[in-house]
Amino acid sequence: MDLGKIFTRKRKFLAAMLASCLLLVVSFQNCSAVGSASSSESSSKLSAENDILGAQALEVLSSKCLTCHNPDKPEGGISDITDLNFLLYYRLVIPGQPEISDIIRVIKDGSMPPGGGVSTSDLSALNKWILEGLIDDSGNVAIPDGSATLEAKYSSIKTRIINTKCLGCHSGATLSGGVDLSTYASTVANNIAIAGNPNGSRFVTSLLRPGNDFMPRNGARLPTADIDIVKAWIQAGALNN
Repeated sequence: MDLGKIFTRKRKFLAAMLASCLLLVVSFQNCSAVGSASSSESSSKLSAENDILGAQALEVLSSKCLTCHNPDKPEGGISDITDLNFLLYYRLVIPGQPEISDIIRVIKDGSMPPGGGVSTSDLSALNKWILEGLIDDSGNVAIPDGSATLEAKYSSIKTRIINTKCLGCHSGATLSGGVDLSTYASTVANNIAIAGNPNGSRFVTSLLRPGNDFMPRNGARLPTADIDIVKAWIQAGALNN
């Protein structure tokens, strides 16, 4: 394991957290006159609190998750649990919405980390960190659109489910189970999505497997409403729409 790379990523992650704190201070300061004592004191206090919050979040992720989710051991396709851009892109954290962030969901349902071990205080720290909002390492606000409605169309399912939940294991050289979801053609091949037959489609049956054998592997189970939309798309012909 290249510890140098991991520590570099940790520093990058913490730097982004600190930058996030500064953005929050500027964005949410009260309407007092610029430079007033009350504004300065309030901003200083908020900055200090968020500095601590970012450091706590990094510590939790590093101590509880990094062993299995690092560049040398990318379990579940998660190659660096401390890479902020990775967390945002794959919707493991959704700024302002900890309740639908996968990293929180898998901890709450007990599937991650194996054997548990995340204390109530650690979970609370992660919750609050996600709720505060995040920015990427370029200083830009990077908030995935959590408000867009999932539709019974391939384009919507590809963007909101396949790209974020499946491609880590089902694309390129990492074709787990021989299932390729990288293109429309491969998604409707090999009984993955059988037009007009959702209950016979491997896409659907894999989402509905009992116990912990469901897809996405090592992730939170998709909400029933989302699975129903996937089924509706297949029932309507699994069109490339």
